[in-house]
Amino acid sequence: MQIWHLNLLSVLPSKLLLAQHRDCCALRGKCWGRSNKPALRWLWIYPITALEFYHLLVMDEMTRRGWHPNIQWRKTGYRGKKSTALNSEWIPCPDDWPRSCLFSEHGASEMKRQSILLLDWTTTHTLNEKDLIFIDKIKSYTHDN
Repeated sequence: MQIWHLNLLSVLPSKLLLAQHRDCCALRGKCWGRSNKPALRWLWIYPITALEFYHLLVMDEMTRRGWHPNIQWRKTGYRGKKSTALNSEWIPCPDDWPRSCLFSEHGASEMKRQSILLLDWTTTHTLNEKDLIFIDKIKSYTHDN
């Protein structure tokens, strides 16, 4: 499970974008606050609405690519078919929540690290034609600015 940097969502290969959507669904559902993956423990310091907002951006990218994610996931508090919806006790994200760096753990060095991981992934997996256009953009993220 990986929470990809916000700026990488538009260049994720199709398989990884779909996987990101599934991971967001799982995390918003029964996995919220329960994942034993050390790489995700930082996520629990944020309100679930931060993950919901991030998930909306994932679904926006899916829609931009012509996919149709289940509209139920666009509802605040929705946790999937097998989980009870959240109530108003949950802390909402502020209206001015920064889109450029939603999670403080996703700074420039993390984006570079994830870009390198993403490039490595593309060398070991078959990409469809639509995904090939993202390679140069991903490479540009691996260089220091």
